[in-house]
Amino acid sequence: MNDFLYRGVLQPYQVRVSYGVTTGVVRDAVLAHATDPVASHLLARALTAGVLASPLLGEDEWFTMRWNYEGDLQSIVLDVDEHARIRGFIAPKLLMEHVESEESLYGGGGKVSVTKSTSVKVLNSGTTEAALLDVVEDLAHFFSYSDQIETAMVAMVGFNPDPNDPVSLCQGLMIQALPDCDLELFDALRCGLNSAEVRRLLSVPPEVDNHFEHVFKAMLQSIPEAVFDLRLSVAGEPQFRCRCSLERICDVVAVLPDAELEEMIESDKFLSVDCRFCSRQYRLTPDQLRTILQTKRSISA
Repeated sequence: MNDFLYRGVLQPYQVRVSYGVTTGVVRDAVLAHATDPVASHLLARALTAGVLASPLLGEDEWFTMRWNYEGDLQSIVLDVDEHARIRGFIAPKLLMEHVESEESLYGGGGKVSVTKSTSVKVLNSGTTEAALLDVVEDLAHFFSYSDQIETAMVAMVGFNPDPNDPVSLCQGLMIQALPDCDLELFDALRCGLNSAEVRRLLSVPPEVDNHFEHVFKAMLQSIPEAVFDLRLSVAGEPQFRCRCSLERICDVVAVLPDAELEEMIESDKFLSVDCRFCSRQYRLTPDQLRTILQTKRSISA
């Protein structure tokens, strides 16, 4: 089953929704970064939350999301664009040997920062406390508090024992209150979103075309005589895709002092540079370093 992302509005409740499967995205990220099971689970949930938030973006916009915690989990950083193309990393990527409990994983607290940008400028940014000590719930809290849009998210992840195919399923759902939404009703939907039945349905593959209808019916179970109209449209095809390139890596290397570049050229060795977002390794030859240095000097002359 290919990854997908849908967006829509749950009527008559005036609730914006996004629903997606991110199994392939998570598999590619886990394999790229060689994360252990604990780090894989956390990165998977963060990536899914980032994909679910991507319909909030306009053309040529992207979110940069950063979670920082005080415990063994230090940080997760993601970039996602309006087409649900996402990249990201977790630090450290090996957590199993260090984490003794959930308390030691997150520590005493943390922060979530989100920046919305275009290729030209930063549109807005904000930071909130990561008070809920859960990557998905902390991002939902950010949108609720910083953007003043009541938000709830859930993401479910399943893993295989096969190291070459580590992810069996990753699926998630986000709801947000639109301006005319009844906030008491939204609280009921938030509770329904975290119900055992909704989590069960998000833990199994959508084997029928109306699988999402069953999910939303389960979410609405606590609302008497609930009747809803939900029309979903495709919001993008989630992909784990990095924006790194040899040209960008050369721009980064050009920031190094001239003396350091000269020393590397004289040593006649390759310079290896890893992209943190996708773990791709670039190897620059002495000739390439010489070209970088010459270009740098011609620009500053």
